[in-house]
Amino acid sequence: MIADVRHVRTQARRAPTLLLALGAVALFLSTSATVPARQVPGDAAALQVVVTASPAEPAVGESVTLSADIANAPADSDPSYAWEADLAEAGNWHPSGTDATLSFLANQPESWAFRVTVAYDSGASATSEPLTVTWTEASTAPRSVPDAHT
Repeated sequence: MIADVRHVRTQARRAPTLLLALGAVALFLSTSATVPARQVPGDAAALQVVVTASPAEPAVGESVTLSADIANAPADSDPSYAWEADLAEAGNWHPSGTDATLSFLANQPESWAFRVTVAYDSGASATSEPLTVTWTEASTAPRSVPDAHT
């Protein structure tokens, strides 16, 4: 499954996303790509986290904001975040941030995988499945104008 994540922009589901932030509920409607969190068999109430990227298909030089969507968070506990990035899914994860969101920019066509571990004071924690974001060259092809005489 992880090998297939590289082409997330063609295989991803697009859906509205519900974010919980600091005890307040914020509705965040997005067309960002999502990858399902690692499921715990038989435990539907387990803490789960999914990474989303906006925009899902960035152009070179365009910043992407990554967010952690959390399900089944423990009550009365504050989350901490540990973001990691991996160039070209080589398995070399590097610490990349500790905020609720992570912004990332690529200055050349390339792919990076991202994952986040969310932990709570209560001891509950979960790590997302990796989400791969691919920066591509912006299209500079001129648009054709219809000929009014044909």
